[in-house]
Amino acid sequence: MNASPSIVPVTLVGPVSASTIAWRARGALHLTVVVKGTFSLAPEARMSVTTPEPIAITEEPDPAGVGLRTAGDLAPYLGTPEVWLVGHAAVPPRFTQPVLRVDLMVVQGGAVRVEKQLELDVGEAVSGSPLVRIAGTDPIATD
Repeated sequence: MNASPSIVPVTLVGPVSASTIAWRARGALHLTVVVKGTFSLAPEARMSVTTPEPIAITEEPDPAGVGLRTAGDLAPYLGTPEVWLVGHAAVPPRFTQPVLRVDLMVVQGGAVRVEKQLELDVGEAVSGSPLVRIAGTDPIATD
């Protein structure tokens, strides 16, 4: 498969960013449209739409120095939509377990569209704060 970025006009509807990539596989020309929404999360609450992050052309390292912030958004083909959660989870006061379980669900029209569950090591809390880095739903490097 040979992929190269291509500019094809996209009309944005709502607070999203978007781009396209044209690519060939087995001699056929394909066009992938990438649409990216950005949301703020709060415990036990609906997520709220925020200013969309731009489409990432290449891999970007996480500012914390661990893993990637993004693996690049212009993958020619994905079998299913991707949902990445990047950030930290707050450890509840007086929490004494070594592992904190976090859940991310995307619900649309009463149906669960995405459900991810992780167990975070509380011992890896950010120094001086009750925050644990969420790892395991973030992008994976190509190398």
